[in-house]
Amino acid sequence: MTLTKDDLRQLPRLLEDDPELQLEVARAFLNEATVTQLMRQDPQLREAFYRAVMTERLLQLPDKVEQLDQFVRQHASQTDARLQNIEQTQAVMQTDLEQVKQTQAVMQTDLNQVKQTQSTMQATLNRVEQEVHGLNEWRRGEEGRRDGERYERRIVSSALALFGSGKGGSPERDFNVRRRLEEILVRGGVDLLQEDEADYPMLADIIWWKGDHFALAEVSLKVNGEDVQRAKRRAEVLRKAGVEVLPVVVGSEWAHPETRELAVREGVAWRVGKEYSPALIEYRRLPDE
Repeated sequence: MTLTKDDLRQLPRLLEDDPELQLEVARAFLNEATVTQLMRQDPQLREAFYRAVMTERLLQLPDKVEQLDQFVRQHASQTDARLQNIEQTQAVMQTDLEQVKQTQAVMQTDLNQVKQTQSTMQATLNRVEQEVHGLNEWRRGEEGRRDGERYERRIVSSALALFGSGKGGSPERDFNVRRRLEEILVRGGVDLLQEDEADYPMLADIIWWKGDHFALAEVSLKVNGEDVQRAKRRAEVLRKAGVEVLPVVVGSEWAHPETRELAVREGVAWRVGKEYSPALIEYRRLPDE
């Protein structure tokens, strides 16, 4: 007996009440290609097959994968946005850093200029201080010089009281004194051109005489060693003319304590302050010849 197509179409109805037979028939007809074709053509059968062969967790896997994909997409978007924010922040920070560097460079330039200005100001201040110091020194020198000149004029004007008696005065201010001194030097054969100009007797502050006894005085507000040596040298030039000369220094005080000892050693008489040396006291006692 040959089976027709109609017989085969009636087969499912005949197998409805016999599950065991259904399985045998399925095993006889189903293969990989048939199953694959059935899965593609029958969604319900495919779903039933999935439920039969897959656990509940595996069935949920596609949904989980879809959720994971959505999560990844969502957070990838957020990550991109955050990354962009980070990049923008980095760009802003880089710009700020460049501005800070520029500001530092400007501040360093300003600092260097300030240092140069301070250096210039300090140099100017030092120069001003030196000039002020120089002016103060000049002022003190001028005041000292004027005080010395006033003191010298006072001593010259009171020379008679200084020497007790006799005649004389300042060779620079008194023509008669200068003329008398020149006559003595010429008569004594003293060639002043052979002497140091600083040692000329006519440059002395006072020339005084009592007959042939002369006194040559150097006047200073404060008597120092140079005054002592100058009086001695000028007196020595005058001695070369054959006259007796007493070198004298006159002042209100000694410039240094050792200057008095120097005058003693050099044979120079003095009147300093209110003190008269023995040699000057003796000269004061000479008569006016």
